[in-house]
Amino acid sequence: MFLMLFLLWIIFNGRLTVEVALLGAVMTVAVFLFSYKFLGYSLRTERIFFRRLPLIFSYYLLLLKEIALANLEVMKMLLNKEESIRPCLYTFTGKPRSLWGKAALADSITLTPGTITVSVEGDQYTVHCLDKHLMDGLENSVFEQRILAIEEVGFHD
Repeated sequence: MFLMLFLLWIIFNGRLTVEVALLGAVMTVAVFLFSYKFLGYSLRTERIFFRRLPLIFSYYLLLLKEIALANLEVMKMLLNKEESIRPCLYTFTGKPRSLWGKAALADSITLTPGTITVSVEGDQYTVHCLDKHLMDGLENSVFEQRILAIEEVGFHD
């Protein structure tokens, strides 16, 4: 983190002089110590973050793919005049343990067209689906599986 903060300082200054480097080192140490003392930063959390980074990147790619597929599905539903749309509310139990995991699952569902997370209470997710067939993939979804895999990295360290 120290090195990344220092590099950001240099990049934002746009030039490298002795004064910029010294002031950057002092400011970087101050931010580093503040993060350690008040924000819960540690070398362990940084190591876990970098171990999770490839999984997080693949999660974002999965999210983009699912958004595109859901867009096509919703367009097909709206353009097909023969079928009627049957909205519904669906409640299921999610497995993510961490707060960010629960938020990521709820947000991923909401970002996917045709579904909106209405409520998250504990492990219970209530989702509004544009049509009943959209609720089929909610429980034990690919999003949930990826989030659980991300949570698992560093959980036992």
